[in-house]
Amino acid sequence: FSDGYADQFGGEFERKFNVRKFKELLVDCSSLDSTTQRKILKTRLEEWRGEIPQVDDILVVGIKF
Repeated sequence: FSDGYADQFGGEFERKFNVRKFKELLVDCSSLDSTTQRKILKTRLEEWRGEIPQVDDILVVGIKF
């Protein structure tokens, strides 16, 4: 992943999502199928940002073994 997801501003205090929170989110949804993971990541980011515009491009890649 790039730093784009973690660098998005939002939440109650309009702060960055941050890498720690993003990694926790990835671990939390890692056992789910890729379609569900994508929906969760997208929904969570939209909820976090609210009305704040996206400030960076976002790249998340998943690989299944």
